[in-house]
Amino acid sequence: MKEERKRVKEILFITKGGLNYGWGHIFRSLSLSDYLTKEKGCSVRMVVSGDESIKGLLDDRKIEYFFIERGDTVDKESSILKRLSYDILIADMLFLSKERQRLYASNSPLTLFFNDLGHDYSLGDIVVCPQYLYRYPKRYPGKALLNGPQYFIINKCIMRYKREKKKIKRVAKSLLIVAGGSIKKKVFDRLALLIDMLKEKGFKIRIILGYDHDFDIEDYPILHDKGVISLEGVKDIGRYIKSADLILSSCGHLKYEAAFLKAPLALFSINEHQRQLGWWFVKRGRTGVYLGDIKRDDLKAFLKKIISLTQDYNKRKAFSAQGRMVVDGRGPERIYDAMQRKIK
Repeated sequence: MKEERKRVKEILFITKGGLNYGWGHIFRSLSLSDYLTKEKGCSVRMVVSGDESIKGLLDDRKIEYFFIERGDTVDKESSILKRLSYDILIADMLFLSKERQRLYASNSPLTLFFNDLGHDYSLGDIVVCPQYLYRYPKRYPGKALLNGPQYFIINKCIMRYKREKKKIKRVAKSLLIVAGGSIKKKVFDRLALLIDMLKEKGFKIRIILGYDHDFDIEDYPILHDKGVISLEGVKDIGRYIKSADLILSSCGHLKYEAAFLKAPLALFSINEHQRQLGWWFVKRGRTGVYLGDIKRDDLKAFLKKIISLTQDYNKRKAFSAQGRMVVDGRGPERIYDAMQRKIK
């Protein structure tokens, strides 16, 4: 009688987020955990470091978690790991130091490291690089390296719209502006100037502020002007993506989710790593244009590129058609299969 193969059952996520770090890694961990619990019957716990604002989100999801305030968290993580048992540890952070890699590898039967920037993670049993990069990292003997957007995790609030058709209008008039799960005042000051310029051109504008920011929206009259609608902490972002003619977004994870829904994109970066990710996404994905760095580049040049794209029906139609070729929404399934192949 053939022996039944062991299944992944107990999973521990380690991730972080907040105003300075962003919320993308936490959202991705939550999306993958949702798939693993509901589709595969796994049991999931999380170790999360960051700002207090994150706790509300985790409480809403009714997931068991250990919260660590931001700062040097390695010792606290070590203490938690030593008293837990699990089949695999999934780490989702922008960067994992060698110290963290050793900690996770030495306390886990199996490890999976998300790697958005192509770092050298030699100690991960499975390394997932789910974005377009200039160069992917070295593959080590006995390790699994999963490269490309076919491993990108699409949020469930995006997935529910996957069968709806995207209508591309001859001239784009409605804009959705998304700056990520969190946004700082220095960035928003520049974004507000761009919004004002776009409003003067007659565009209908919605802006989603995400879950965390360090400014009072009452200090920005532009957000209350006719033709501009501001939304905070939107849970069903998919319906706004589907209804907008053009998405203006920072170069975080949303660019892949918008591409999945076949929405044309105009991207801006807020830091150096976003600049690289946005540039390669545009070059290889061909679903949008890259405008530049929102903090230092000429906003008039941004405006010119945006207007040109809103008037170019053929280009936006081509961007839309390419979207589902970039990401198909089956990332969680492929990652789970890789975990199953590795478990002993």
